[in-house]
Amino acid sequence: MLSSSVAASAIPTSLLRVINNVHKARLFCALVIVIALLGACTPQSPSVLPSSQPSSASSTVATVSQPKKAVVGIPQDLDSLDPHLSTATGTQEVMFNIFTGLVNTDVRGAIVPELAESWTISEDQLTYTFILRQGAVFHNGDPVRPQDVVYSYQRLRGQTGEHDSRLSSALDAVGEISFTLPNVVSLHLTRVDSSLLGKLLLPIIPEGSGPEQKDHPIGAGPFSFLSYTPGVGIRMVKHQGYYLPGQPYLDEVVFRICLDSNAAFLALQNGEIDILNVTKEQRDVLLNRAGIEVLATPQNMPQLMAFNLGYEPFADIRVRQAVNHAINKDLIIQMLAPGSQKLGTNFCEVMEFYAARGLEDTYPYDPQKARELLEEAGYSNLSFTLRVPSEYIFHLETAQLIQMQLNQVGVHMTIDPIPFDTWLDQVYTGFNHQATLIGLTGKLDPDAILGRFASNHRNNFMQYHNPEVDELLQMGRGTAIEAERAPYYKEIQTILAEEVPAVFIMDITLYRAVNSRLTGLLTYPIGYIDMKTVDLR
Repeated sequence: MLSSSVAASAIPTSLLRVINNVHKARLFCALVIVIALLGACTPQSPSVLPSSQPSSASSTVATVSQPKKAVVGIPQDLDSLDPHLSTATGTQEVMFNIFTGLVNTDVRGAIVPELAESWTISEDQLTYTFILRQGAVFHNGDPVRPQDVVYSYQRLRGQTGEHDSRLSSALDAVGEISFTLPNVVSLHLTRVDSSLLGKLLLPIIPEGSGPEQKDHPIGAGPFSFLSYTPGVGIRMVKHQGYYLPGQPYLDEVVFRICLDSNAAFLALQNGEIDILNVTKEQRDVLLNRAGIEVLATPQNMPQLMAFNLGYEPFADIRVRQAVNHAINKDLIIQMLAPGSQKLGTNFCEVMEFYAARGLEDTYPYDPQKARELLEEAGYSNLSFTLRVPSEYIFHLETAQLIQMQLNQVGVHMTIDPIPFDTWLDQVYTGFNHQATLIGLTGKLDPDAILGRFASNHRNNFMQYHNPEVDELLQMGRGTAIEAERAPYYKEIQTILAEEVPAVFIMDITLYRAVNSRLTGLLTYPIGYIDMKTVDLR
């Protein structure tokens, strides 16, 4: 077969002119058809740039710039478009692109300004005063005003008459909310709440818009709502009035619901999906594939095998220590999630300011030591059941590895897979388990992470009780000054690492595949698929 260059050289010049003219005519017709199709199914690009094409004909062809678009695959449907009614992390990480609060977070987990450009805290830490950002507007074109903040917070507290009860407990410490026109809002607390700032990612919506939100969400985030089809996905377009100049860079983002992970992975490889969270096995397939990059980042999601200290064997610290010695965390990480950070507590090091370092090997892998402790405690033939949410294959695989490792020291562990809603009811709130394996959603405030170990916490499903930890938590809650809070939470981590109410395994690495045509995707220590910094290369 001749190469194209050799074949072309053998064709007479006159014939080449004819062929070129035919190609031009075909291309012109194809362009007209494509433009017509795009007009039928795609919103018009915000910028249409006419361009003159040199031609011997008298007509001029207009070139339409294509909208800059990206498609993100997500593994679940949205539980509500209303940001004050949504509780699913998977929904919130999508809708952060539409809604925003007074503050936001950066990639290190620090609180940064958003709709509030600055704030002050009174000396007694009972009054927070926020200066609203000038020029911030909602997607309907209305400016963000103090009245909108007051309405949003009153709605969350169940005070607008739209709901019979509060929608969130985040503002429980807030008493009165006042404002001074045109851009000052003050929160007056009834008690010190050192974690308040981290809670103020709560979405701000226009005054009176609550009833509309479930059908047509309106926020002040970088993208505005375009359409939603249950089971299919949600489309959003660039918010031209977003306060950051130039952002977002994309004209449209589609979050496509992909319930079949294998089909989603195939769509990623075919270029139909640009961004997708993938498993280790899928990551391995993509490692040497051109055109797709895989980001591996911590995600502030501690995985742990939690003991129920109300189950007699686990009330003995020697049994808990023995199980920790019997489990090889390094091997589990190597086999299931290479690059994950090994943990000593449920506090991940990505929250670097508050993290106590060097606790991950408090009880290193030592099967012989495990046998000795079990014999000393009188549980040489220990048996127990581990309840695991059946939808989470990663946790089931972790449980199977732990089961094999425990067998080597004479411990028999039965794995009981149960539906996640059953897990929530029976384990998380009912404490009906001997042990369980789960990943905990990351939080921005140390109290939200470590507070679950308080004796009176409603979801203390480990039934862990330590008066010293309770006291340290109260001291940490007594000040909003980070430098004063940090030592209390670091001491709590040291105690937890020693008393091991759980086997703290890893901060599960997030593998996120990204089409190489995109750039600028950031990751955060909370669930947040932030598309405002993403652009085409």
